[in-house]
Amino acid sequence: MTITKAVAKPSAKKGAATPCDKSEEPCPLAKLKYEVIKVEVEVATDSNKVIMNDPEEKCLVTALVTYKRSNAADALDSLPDKVVFTFTDPDGNNTDKASSFNYTGAKHLGKKSDASAIYWLAQSGYSAASDDSFKGNAKVTCKEVTPDETMEAKVNFKPSGVGGNDYKITAKVYKADGTSELVSADSDKFVIWRKVSFDKIYEMENMTHVSTNAATATISPVYNPAFVEYTAGTRNELTTVQSVKYLSLIHI
Repeated sequence: MTITKAVAKPSAKKGAATPCDKSEEPCPLAKLKYEVIKVEVEVATDSNKVIMNDPEEKCLVTALVTYKRSNAADALDSLPDKVVFTFTDPDGNNTDKASSFNYTGAKHLGKKSDASAIYWLAQSGYSAASDDSFKGNAKVTCKEVTPDETMEAKVNFKPSGVGGNDYKITAKVYKADGTSELVSADSDKFVIWRKVSFDKIYEMENMTHVSTNAATATISPVYNPAFVEYTAGTRNELTTVQSVKYLSLIHI
């Protein structure tokens, strides 16, 4: 009696370059290596604005790495597992620490030229490391996500709190040696803004100066460039007894 032992074959990923055929043993896909196609980077902003009323605020940065299975001569034996994030000051005029507002203790709104300034913070669920204590770069371990043959890395960026400062984020993927670049991409330039909200507006009868003028389109050109958003809340009209005319009749 002959006993035949079944051998499990590796299955192909959905949309893989070379599908497995039931008659083939082993699956030809198992012989293929990896080729990194591209990396894309996106910063969570509002039309390339980041509101920094809180100097400790952060914005989420996401990189998507696309790869394919390949038998090309320069294909990789294994996939790179990290994305390296760095940043630049596109206009070269971001505010340094000494020239900015000191909001608490030794902390200033400006971070340029500050040797102790931290720019990166790990995102929950993603392992991050840095060779300069998160001052200039963050190296984030990727996760496999859908669609197939896509990896994702996320990290938080902590910019300065000075309105008008701008940044670009760069994401790079390297070979296993850590120095040979495979792919890279830059984010759009984004700019730091502050926000002032006039939430409690009380005006006398026929007086609408604040409620009609508390808007970015009205105020910003006067202080241009202000890099401050202005919004007006609900207008509350004061009663007759609180009017200037009534109060003027009162003798103290």
